[in-house]
Amino acid sequence: MTYTLQRENMIPRNNLHLTSQDSCSLCLQYIKRCGGSARLSSIYFSIGVIQTLINNNMVKITNTGAGIYVELTDT
Repeated sequence: MTYTLQRENMIPRNNLHLTSQDSCSLCLQYIKRCGGSARLSSIYFSIGVIQTLINNNMVKITNTGAGIYVELTDT
């Protein structure tokens, strides 16, 4: 006996790709877990995600002389 799957009976796969909003939330959680400040070189999120957070005034970039840090804003 053979069974065939028809297209309408197939279960769609879960979408494993993160949206931009999901990535921004994960990046914010990472910075919070790092005490509110993380070295830019230790953040493995895209520059687009970091730029979105900067544009929304959620983080700021600080050059301390010992490195460039991404910090949560006070607001």
